[in-house]
Amino acid sequence: MPRVANNFGYREDQVKTVHHPIDVCEYLGFHELTTRMVERYRLLDADAIIVYPVRLDRGKQVQFCVRVASQLKRINRSVRLVVVDFHSTGGDKVVYRRELRNLGTDLGLNENEMVFTSEFAPETRVSCPRQVVRDLMLLCNVYIHPSVSETYSLTTQEAGLCGAFLVLNQDFPPMRSVYGPYASYWQFSGAIHFSGREDGEIKTEYVDIMDYCYAIAQRIAYELDNNLVLAQQRQIRKTRNLDYIFRTQLEPLLYARD
Repeated sequence: MPRVANNFGYREDQVKTVHHPIDVCEYLGFHELTTRMVERYRLLDADAIIVYPVRLDRGKQVQFCVRVASQLKRINRSVRLVVVDFHSTGGDKVVYRRELRNLGTDLGLNENEMVFTSEFAPETRVSCPRQVVRDLMLLCNVYIHPSVSETYSLTTQEAGLCGAFLVLNQDFPPMRSVYGPYASYWQFSGAIHFSGREDGEIKTEYVDIMDYCYAIAQRIAYELDNNLVLAQQRQIRKTRNLDYIFRTQLEPLLYARD
C-alpha cells in the first residue's frame, strides 16, 4: 500500500483495498435453483456448510446433523444445514420433517441455518435436479452421514470427491471398509453386527447426546480452522464473493468523506 500511495501521489490513508471478487455461482456453473438458494439463505457466508441428500426415513438419523449444526453454532461457527429431502412427500416422512424442524428451532437454529429443499422449492419433494445436488456438494465442506444402514452411500463418495470433511458412522462397519481412514468416525448405532457376519445390530447409548454432538462439532471446527485447504476454501468463499466485496469494500467508498 505505501508503494501505491507514493506512485500515485496520495497519502497512505487515502488508499483503500478492494480485492478481486469472484461470482461463485457463475464460476462453478450453478443451476438457477441453486443460485436462488445461495442468495436466499446467504450460503456463502457460513463457516460450515453441511449438506445431506436424503430420503426422510428415520434410519437416516438426520437429527444428528441438526444437533451437530446447533453445537457448531454454540462454539461461534456460522452454519448452514441443507437437507436435500427428495422422495419425502407423505406419510411419516412429512411427520419426521416437522419433528426435525422443531428440533432445530428448539436448539437455536433459525430458518436460514436449517434448510429443507422441499420447503424452498416444493417441486423438489419428488425429484431434485441432479445438478442442484452436485452444486450443493461443491459448496459443502462438512458431510455428516449418521445413517444406520446403506448399500454403499454414493452421496458420501460425491461429498469426498468435492473436498468435504467426512463424518461417518463407526457403528456401521461397511462405511470404514469403503471409505477407509480418510474420515472422522463417530458412533451413531448400526443396523448390522460389528463383525458384519452375524445377525443383530449395534445400539449406542449416550450419557448426554448433546455433549457427544458437541465433541463432534469441536472436531469439525478444528479441521475447518487447521486444514489449510478447507480453511483457504472457506476464506475465499466468504470474503471474495461479489456480495462481500461490495458490502465491505466498495459500498463504504460511496459514503466516504475527506
